[in-house]
Amino acid sequence: MKSVVVILIAALALPDAPAQAPCVIVTTQDGRRLEALSRRDEGQVLRLETIFGPLAFPARRVAKSAPDTTTVESPDFRHVTTTAWLRIVSDLQPDRHELIVDRLEGFANYMAAAYELDASRCGQRPYTVRAYRSRQDFKNAQSRLAPTISALKGQAFGEGVTGFFSPGLGEVHFWDGAVHDGGERMELAQHEVAHLFNHLFSQSGGIAIPVWFEEGTATYFSRVVALESAGTEVLREPDDHPAHLDTLGREIDAGAVYGNRELRAVPYATFHGREYGWGWGLIRHLRRGNHWPRLLTVLRKNGGAGEDFVHAFGFRSDEHFDRRWHE
Repeated sequence: MKSVVVILIAALALPDAPAQAPCVIVTTQDGRRLEALSRRDEGQVLRLETIFGPLAFPARRVAKSAPDTTTVESPDFRHVTTTAWLRIVSDLQPDRHELIVDRLEGFANYMAAAYELDASRCGQRPYTVRAYRSRQDFKNAQSRLAPTISALKGQAFGEGVTGFFSPGLGEVHFWDGAVHDGGERMELAQHEVAHLFNHLFSQSGGIAIPVWFEEGTATYFSRVVALESAGTEVLREPDDHPAHLDTLGREIDAGAVYGNRELRAVPYATFHGREYGWGWGLIRHLRRGNHWPRLLTVLRKNGGAGEDFVHAFGFRSDEHFDRRWHE
């Protein structure tokens, strides 16, 4: 058994803990999560009956300065649906929950195929996706589970966040109220689930995924649309993103462009709205130019950081590549 870090609410670590304590999450050092099925106090020892057998630990308080990364199942999050890839939890209306499940199940299969992932090698499945009805509940989760967003990218950026993927927990969280138009599109949810599959692709071969690819693919694949064809759901290549397409067109006409080398050098901390659009544009160009399989090969080789990036796609220079990309 690997060494284990136990993340606890203070009340759970004491002998006088309430009888109806929340679910405890145990996280191993390699990132695996064990959800306790039951708990009882034995003096100062906490005993967990897990899917891997019984585990016992000395009970102790977590320092107040430590980040609270405990997932607590609120009674309001009563809708829980498990698919092959995802465990979708929400406090939404039943019909909305079912629509999200329906769309994300197909989207997860689409992304697994896009990244050539072997499900049998993704042992942590299913991955939790949590949809929030309340913006405040979502923001509370963001402050607990993803406090570095604002620290790294600025308070204004952090305040505008409506969804995130936590690699440490292997979980997606999003505020459904930000995009709930009553229609079929699941753009925000798919954007964050795309980040999950980027993470799985990275883990599949120890690949260092660059930020332009991380955000470009999440923005691009977020527009995947499900269609019905002869009674079967079909996921087609994503629709264009109108706002990004318009912005890139105007910037290209004005000569205010990003070259591929310049874009690939932008760090995470300064990869903001304009860069999201150009990242989307570069992924769009590579997908629609039938360069996607080669791109995955390049990423597996050196994370796309090599001097031969454009050569891999048959272009002799950055200028040649950028000219075609900006057409």
